Amino acid sequence: MALVVLFAIGQQVRLGLNTDVSWLMIVADRLLGGATLYRDIFEVNPPASVWLYLPQVALANALGIRAEAVVAGSVFVTAGLSMGLAAGIAKPDRRDAARLMPVVAAVLLVMPGAAFAQREQFAVIFLLPWLALCLARAERRPVRAWLAVAAGVGAGVAVAIKPPFAAAAGLPLLWTAWTMRAWRPLVAPESLAAALVVIAYGASVWLWQPLYLIEALPLLRDGYLAVRSPILALVADPYVVTTLVIAAAAMMRARKQGDTSAVIVLLLAAAGFGIALLVQGKGFLNHQLPIAMLAVIACAWPLLRARGTGPILLLAAAGWLAFLATQVTGYPALTALVRQVGPGEPRLMVAATNLSIGHPLTRQVSGRWVGTRGSLWATGTASELIDQATDPARKARLQQIIDEDRALFVADIQRGKPDLVIADAPGLRWIARYPEVAAALADYCFAGRAEGMTLLSREAARSPRGASAPPGRACSARTAGSGSAGR
Repeated sequence: MALVVLFAIGQQVRLGLNTDVSWLMIVADRLLGGATLYRDIFEVNPPASVWLYLPQVALANALGIRAEAVVAGSVFVTAGLSMGLAAGIAKPDRRDAARLMPVVAAVLLVMPGAAFAQREQFAVIFLLPWLALCLARAERRPVRAWLAVAAGVGAGVAVAIKPPFAAAAGLPLLWTAWTMRAWRPLVAPESLAAALVVIAYGASVWLWQPLYLIEALPLLRDGYLAVRSPILALVADPYVVTTLVIAAAAMMRARKQGDTSAVIVLLLAAAGFGIALLVQGKGFLNHQLPIAMLAVIACAWPLLRARGTGPILLLAAAGWLAFLATQVTGYPALTALVRQVGPGEPRLMVAATNLSIGHPLTRQVSGRWVGTRGSLWATGTASELIDQATDPARKARLQQIIDEDRALFVADIQRGKPDLVIADAPGLRWIARYPEVAAALADYCFAGRAEGMTLLSREAARSPRGASAPPGRACSARTAGSGSAGR
């Protein structure tokens, strides 16, 4: 266990927190500063995605330390609590516990790789005691009431994080009821606790975040959520294929040993996360991650009791999945350029559809994000869909999304006055295409290029106003070197 935790800490320090987590920390920080979610700062996910990181960011601000350390630390703390609850519910014998718990710890803390502290990792952590409870109920083993309620609360939180995760909690529960030939598990204290958490969350969104329902959801429905990968592409991904092989091996080995209950519970939860993967339709690593995590635990359950090559093959497959999760593309040269050119804590925006360009870069340079959205994702998704649309009303709605995104970008430039604007090649063409965007960036000059990205720096004192062409002149030496000189 100690080696697993030390390795996980070292890996997390090396990889850092990824795009989504960094962006959500920025959103949380803006909310703590008084911004209104879905109006002053916009996130594509429901409020729970932001609320999940709000306490950690608030604690980090109170202590005067970086939020990354607190967010990462919260994963280790919640994982430890979850494993303790699950072990208390399952009551494994000493040998099983000694063999399985380090494997569970490795799955929870090492397998996520670059997706560390993602919502899906938290969801698996919160759901683990619930799965142990479903198994205990199916085997008619007594469980203390407070443990059952705690497991139910964890399941409710997992569902609140992303509503499609209800399938991951629901399928094992239905199997338990079917095994017991009774409806009692559906109205047990843990089920009521989970339902109350979900209902309370829904009421909170209705009362305190109506903008999500009124303004955000229609935009997401018509644009972002409509962009989907084909089902075949989602299923045929190497990460998913490896996971399916592990799941099949788990079931075959469990059937051979004549003890399939635990494996069935874990694989049903994995299947529930698979349903969530198809519902979301994106195929991102973090969407695939919980399926693989539960499949590996399911396979470890029977294999750790076996001899031969089985455990070695499982270790190899799990290691392959963990390796794939560490393969991320960052922008180190661009980050270095921002540090060199910008001031100490630069105000930043991005003229690009890719969220990963500006994040985690903004937090890595101790910058301040002044845009309402994390990127031009609304323009990107609507532009992709408008070419496929045949209905005039549909085309008009998508064009409206594109126009509103452009107007919002211009307003953010004028209001936030970012020190630096990062643009990729399509972003530069987008700037040149629209005179109002070019005019808003008239005070910006070319400050450098790295990794295919162009850096524009604000130089208000030296630039003519009202220009209709995109910024192309080189910044003065004084402006270009202001960042390094200031430090």
